[in-house]
Amino acid sequence: MKQGIYRFGLSGSIALYCLTSVCPTWAQIIPDATLPNNSIAIPDGNTSRIEGGTQTGNNLFHSFEQFNVPTGGTAFFNNGLDIQNIFTRVTGSSISNIYGLIKANGTANLFLLNPNGIIFGPNAKLDIGGSFLASTANSFVFKDGTQFSATNPQAPPLLTVNVPIGLQFQGTPGQITVMGRRHNLEINLEEGNREEIIRDARPDGLKVQPGTTLALVGGNVILEGGNLTAIGGRIELWSVVNGQVSVDSSNQKLTINNQQVTNNYGTIQLLNASSLDASGNNGEIQVQSQKLSLQNGSTMFAITEGTEQGGSLTIKASESIDLLDATPTKGGELFRSSFLSQNFAQGNGSNITIETGKLTVEGGQIGTFAFREGNAGNLTIRATELVNVADIFGEKETNFVGGLFSQVKPEATGNGGELSIETRQLNIKGGAAVSTTTSGAGAAGNLTINASEFVQLINSNLNSQSEPGTTGISGNLTILTGNLRVLDGAEISTSTGGAGNAGNLLIRASDSVEIRGNNDSLASGIFAQVTDYEATGNGGNLTIETKRLILQDGGQISATTFGKGQAGNLIVRGIGGGNNPTDSIELSGISFDGEYPSALLATSEKDAGGNGGNLQIYTRNLTLTDGAQVAASTFSTGSGGSVTIDALDSVQLIGTNGEFASGLFARTREYSSGDAGSLTVTAGSLIIRDGAKATVSSFLGSGTAAAGNLTVRSDNIFMDNGIINADTASGDFGNIKLTSNNIQLRRGSSITTNTNSSIGGNITIDTDTIVALENSDITANAARGFGGRVTVNTQGIFGTQYREKGSEITSDITATSELGPEFNGVVEINTPDVDPAQGLVQLPNPEPPRQIARGCPADEGSFIITGSGGLPANPSEALRSNTVLVNWVTLPPRGENRSISANFTIPKYTRIVEAQGWEINAKGEVVLTERPATAVPYNSGESIATCHRFLQNPNLLQMNTD
Repeated sequence: MKQGIYRFGLSGSIALYCLTSVCPTWAQIIPDATLPNNSIAIPDGNTSRIEGGTQTGNNLFHSFEQFNVPTGGTAFFNNGLDIQNIFTRVTGSSISNIYGLIKANGTANLFLLNPNGIIFGPNAKLDIGGSFLASTANSFVFKDGTQFSATNPQAPPLLTVNVPIGLQFQGTPGQITVMGRRHNLEINLEEGNREEIIRDARPDGLKVQPGTTLALVGGNVILEGGNLTAIGGRIELWSVVNGQVSVDSSNQKLTINNQQVTNNYGTIQLLNASSLDASGNNGEIQVQSQKLSLQNGSTMFAITEGTEQGGSLTIKASESIDLLDATPTKGGELFRSSFLSQNFAQGNGSNITIETGKLTVEGGQIGTFAFREGNAGNLTIRATELVNVADIFGEKETNFVGGLFSQVKPEATGNGGELSIETRQLNIKGGAAVSTTTSGAGAAGNLTINASEFVQLINSNLNSQSEPGTTGISGNLTILTGNLRVLDGAEISTSTGGAGNAGNLLIRASDSVEIRGNNDSLASGIFAQVTDYEATGNGGNLTIETKRLILQDGGQISATTFGKGQAGNLIVRGIGGGNNPTDSIELSGISFDGEYPSALLATSEKDAGGNGGNLQIYTRNLTLTDGAQVAASTFSTGSGGSVTIDALDSVQLIGTNGEFASGLFARTREYSSGDAGSLTVTAGSLIIRDGAKATVSSFLGSGTAAAGNLTVRSDNIFMDNGIINADTASGDFGNIKLTSNNIQLRRGSSITTNTNSSIGGNITIDTDTIVALENSDITANAARGFGGRVTVNTQGIFGTQYREKGSEITSDITATSELGPEFNGVVEINTPDVDPAQGLVQLPNPEPPRQIARGCPADEGSFIITGSGGLPANPSEALRSNTVLVNWVTLPPRGENRSISANFTIPKYTRIVEAQGWEINAKGEVVLTERPATAVPYNSGESIATCHRFLQNPNLLQMNTD
């Protein structure tokens, strides 16, 4: 049997051909005759030894009609040791099937080019000293413009070669496929190393030498259970449909870069638990495509150990990146589709950078981790359209949730990496999490979200936290967006459970923040917390800046301490910081299970030793309805914070729901011994109705705890079955001060201070007018102490008065003590010297005519309108001067009514000169004068009416008005 035919080319070099009909399976490497010095394939057992080729400098060129390596076979490039780059092309029309080993001498880089496609079987291996690049491009393009083309092999021969080189794609490039036996990775669930990737059973698959590059650059690229490995090296995975990329081979690692902005990219898929491993010192992965999909637990990862320094994972897909599903491990856990950087080294871990149009993580995970001294890498995501993160496994999950993470593990002293997301829309749902966390001594990284359109969380978590028992601080959490929605038990938080402080939480939503609902008794909300009883770290400050804030159905925003550390402050304001107001803040309702209200809270919880934070609100309109609350509370030995509300237009507190009254509260609660904070409201108008409250209080069973003071400054205060009160167990606080132009109390409303055993709180009211109707009371009472002091400074008080004892049917002002009259307080009502009711007389009915205005007596029987008739001036009318003007009229002689005849003539009367003013002479007498008084009266704009006489028809109505 003939095993080959040797043919001499034009240059005299020898090429080896094998007729496929008579060649054994190992002889599937067939050179062509397109080079000045052609390639030679010499069979040697299961090995095809490749000799010849055209050498230019340190570069060697081979050209084949077919290039295939069967299972168990070897393609051995027997190059000289001086060769740095081996360029191999396939000019025929068949795909290259690599099921065996490709081998080369020395440290040469090997380039394989076949536009038809390349398949690496499950047993494919590499044994080369340099980097390996396989591509389905049309040609290699060199810096001087020359090409080594697989589709135009008759191009002029190469004389010189300059690097770097490029890869030129035209037409429809073939696909690159890597098949394998899955990655078989396991997950360590032991404390300290929890979530560590265990690689013991992982096949290497296609693997290059440490510090070199493994590059697959094709049309579409698919890994079907395949594995790529470049320890301390670089993995390049590119899908290019049309265009040109550059290949920089100036150092040991090959680097591929975009050469044309107009490149068209294809699809890369990692299926059936495929993997890319670029662990080790400066390990790197770079992926570029239009679409990238990792499914069934496929992963790209880099692990650093010892003194190694991490590299980078740079993942770019112009349209979309999908991380979907998971694969079960032998231990029964789930290994998620993922991008991972894990650092066990002294140096820093690898950074992960993702750039795409749409990122979808459903059941997958992207994370950077610090396990020892070194810092975790940073995680940066830029998605021009949207980021979707979801955990699709629910209760089936047994190790860790899906999502985006930067973590510091329990034995780590290194810090966590920064986690940043920049996109148009961010959706997190289904139990997924986006978080930066520390369980060790290192600090958690900062978490920054910039989503221009909206951020939406549904039953999921977005947080930065320091776990219980740790010393590391948690990171800051910043969300910049147009609209933020937190729904169905979702949570945004910064927290500490250890000695380190929690980070600050800033939300800046240019349009709105909306928080609604609960899930399994967990409130939807935004929280800054000290989470553990033993925690000594302080909570972070929580700042909300937005145009409109909406909390419904139990949604909450709170700054809270459960431990020894102090709670942070809660500030709600408009965009721009400072005291800029929101347009509106609307809180309504309670949770579906009735356990808690929609609320803004600053609290020190039961058994906590830390003080509660302050709560500040700057808005135009604040509305609380249906049981919603704004409160600063303490349940502990720590003091409660104060509540300060500045509302340019209005504060409305309306209604109750179950056991919850809508309202504003600064209070101590059961079990507490710390003092409550104060409540200060500044508003255009304050409306409290239908059982709503504004309250400062200390729990009656809390011993020495004192209530804070309640201060309201508002143009108008309207109460309709509303309550303003200060209740204190002890101490000198619990005072109420109201400053307003107008105060109205109706239908059982009350302004009260009550004390258990100390001196009752004082009530000070400064107002123009105060009206209290329908059993509305103002009281400063005491149970086992002295009553307080009620001071009312007003221009007018209506409907109520001081009484020694209150009544159920009248509106009262009292300051009583249950110990007896000698313990009663003081009521002081200060009004002007002029009694607004003084001088009012009962008007006769009908009204008698004014004597001085009795004009036109000749016209008896006519209807005369004479003016106000002694009624007091309307306060809405313009004020008049004190100068008195009296209208005088010319009176005709008295005559009888008679029939009008045709000969009736009008008599002539002598004109009487009317007085034009009056003055007081030296004797104190009033003297009418011809001239007006020297004082100039205020001109109201009204005309002085005269007496109109209709003598032609005396039966017509005559009218005289003033």
